[in-house]
Amino acid sequence: MGTYALLLDIGSTFTKALVCDRDRGRIVARSQAATTAADDVVIGVEQAIARLHAFGLPGDIDSPAYAARYATSSAAGGLRMVVVGLTPGLTARAARETATGAGARIYGVFSGKMDADAAAEVMNCHPDILLFTGGIDGGNEASVLENARILRDIPNNIPIVVACNRVVAGEVRRIFTTGQREVYVAPNVMPGLDRLDVVGAREIIRQVFMQHIVAAKGLARLADRLSMGVLPTPYAVMQGVQLMGEKEEVVAVDVGGATTDVYSAAIGAPLEPDLIPRGLPQPNFRRTVEGDLGVREGIRSLLEIAREDVLDRMRKKITEFDADALATAERERYQSHTYLPSDGASRRLEGELARACIDIGSRRHAGFVEVEDTPTGPVKYLWGKDLRGVTALVGTGGAFLAAARRRDSQSLLRGALYTGDAFLRPRSPRLLVDPGYAVFAAGLLSFHDPDVARAVLGELRAARLIDDGEWQEWERSSSWMSAEG
Repeated sequence: MGTYALLLDIGSTFTKALVCDRDRGRIVARSQAATTAADDVVIGVEQAIARLHAFGLPGDIDSPAYAARYATSSAAGGLRMVVVGLTPGLTARAARETATGAGARIYGVFSGKMDADAAAEVMNCHPDILLFTGGIDGGNEASVLENARILRDIPNNIPIVVACNRVVAGEVRRIFTTGQREVYVAPNVMPGLDRLDVVGAREIIRQVFMQHIVAAKGLARLADRLSMGVLPTPYAVMQGVQLMGEKEEVVAVDVGGATTDVYSAAIGAPLEPDLIPRGLPQPNFRRTVEGDLGVREGIRSLLEIAREDVLDRMRKKITEFDADALATAERERYQSHTYLPSDGASRRLEGELARACIDIGSRRHAGFVEVEDTPTGPVKYLWGKDLRGVTALVGTGGAFLAAARRRDSQSLLRGALYTGDAFLRPRSPRLLVDPGYAVFAAGLLSFHDPDVARAVLGELRAARLIDDGEWQEWERSSSWMSAEG
């Protein structure tokens, strides 16, 4: 029996295969191939593993040389969410706040009295999940119930989160509960006039998202050949971040094709005594999954938010770059999830897209300050965690592998730093880059080999990356590469 552990990550764009020598606590090989989620993810997995032959390792997942086989997946991307409510502005606001950090992208917001045509429009959005809202607690009941009756016949495979007027939430759940449909009841997202409470609904959507991303074609068949079930990639990365959090407070960012994930292992206590915590206590270990921020499937929603900022930054570097060039680049990346930049301009744009994801995602993850004027003067409230005291900011995943090659890792990571505004992001941390998926690998190994996992985080040498038939050897004294270096 061998001492190697085979570690697989089936991403939305590429499938990675890493091999860890558990006796030495080192990753000894890496390879990757395009993810084949549209047909069968096992095809891409087998292609990535076959390329391990270049290192004298078995190219067969079932080889006895691999004493353990673990896998994660994020291949299914973000949830397509549709929201139904009563009041246009309030419904849109509740939808945006609920989706933030939950791994969902909003594909439709419907408000007012629903009818058969509106129900058909809901289905034309092809939702993965429906958020049903409407009415403050103790408010409108009749319209909420009527909307539920209109929508009761949507397909059973669409989970529904009921977060409406709590007086009728139970009846709404009964209306929607047919066949094998999953129906979840959360606290009302709008319990009072102009008052949001999205935490409960957001957490349910997160849970559905985690189930969704391990549902790609072929994963069930792959799972039978593994040492444990397929895990969501963000969960494994969170485990790796937690290991780093044993020694210091850490924030990590991971930009993907469909989502941008931000992790923190930090208490997040306010740094100033006059900053008063508000809201529910935050967990020490926290992950947010931004389903509208990505550089392939997520590029359209990203550019809806950050188009002008990305365009301005590109024009400063390439004067002839214009809106048409950006539109062409957007189309290329959205239509081909395995798109790779081929020239200087496209590589620069790749960095700017990743930087925009990091900037927006880190703002959403961090706590923020709200100032309220009172008769005795302004009072500052802290919502969420104060991350300014974090001592390490880590970039992990494919965007940072590419950034390491471009030598602009520092620029990307600086997009997640505190700028003196209301968002309390890390102020002066060490900037660290993981160009070889060590955080993911450590997270997977931590379930059965925590000491090996810690060793992987501490040292990674002579590992190679094979990329579509071309390979490049990484000679590093540590798995962490300083972004300043």
